[in-house]
Amino acid sequence: MALSGAQKPPVANYLYRHVIMNNDQTDMRSNCGDIFDAHSADSYYGKKIVLMIREPINRIESEFGFLGNRTEFRSLWEHGTGLSFPTSLIEFVNHPATHNSICKFLLGKSMYGNDTITQNDFRQVMNTLDTLDFVYGNTNDMGLTVQNVEYHCSLSIQHKHNLPRYRTSLHKPERGIDWREIEESFNASNKFDLELFNELTIRFSKQIEALPTVRDVSFKGDNYDSVYLFLNGNSLRSPFEIFANESGNSERVQEWVDSKRGSLNPVVERLLPQFEGDGKRFLVAWLEETIPELLKEDTRITINKEDPLQTLKALTLKLFSPSP
Repeated sequence: MALSGAQKPPVANYLYRHVIMNNDQTDMRSNCGDIFDAHSADSYYGKKIVLMIREPINRIESEFGFLGNRTEFRSLWEHGTGLSFPTSLIEFVNHPATHNSICKFLLGKSMYGNDTITQNDFRQVMNTLDTLDFVYGNTNDMGLTVQNVEYHCSLSIQHKHNLPRYRTSLHKPERGIDWREIEESFNASNKFDLELFNELTIRFSKQIEALPTVRDVSFKGDNYDSVYLFLNGNSLRSPFEIFANESGNSERVQEWVDSKRGSLNPVVERLLPQFEGDGKRFLVAWLEETIPELLKEDTRITINKEDPLQTLKALTLKLFSPSP
């Protein structure tokens, strides 16, 4: 989005490769498998293909949080694995459906089905990377990424010195005492993704070395810019869904939200236009209306107007977390 200037990602298409869910929402895979298919890759000769890379364990950590508070993805997981969506990151990481998911994405394999990555699959990915003209970016350094793509693709990016920070995570849970166990399990189960990331990191660095000059690029915005994007998903969502996965019982949160949509949705629908995309001011106003409706006066929570997401989290946990 920093390259195109769009406010949110487009629907997956020829120019933008992303995951697509089938019509009955029982399977999801990317639309970039043809690029890495030995029988169709020839059609991409002479084209510049921008490929973003992200540290695999950070990506899977983010994915767990993203899926956990979105009903359609939890249902997809349940259909593909036959299990309820995991309540912990270690459980998510240990399930074979998440293993080598970057390679699965590139090859267009089912994201949460029974597909696995073999040595031949990995070899096909590497052969394609060696054959076609890829321009690399790294989410750990978006400033250099923008300049790399701009230079190697002969682009001129508007407002190139100060770009919006799009799609910042609304919330990233703190890593617990089991993080070392998570890392060890992830490293043991994601050989191909890790090898791919290491190779593409080297290739990105080599492309950066070719830049004639390097400039400072700043990014403006924060996680509150993502509030409106989250609420206006495939269908209107409730702010309560943001921290559903941290409650310890996301299904309970979702069932409660679904049962109360008749009273919850009108408040969201009325407040959203008033603040014109300002997620922080929206949440403050929403909390000011919602807290008195749900909590008795002597149990109410003080709203942190500088960081209302913290108040929303406290409210969600107070309402839905199991009692000690």
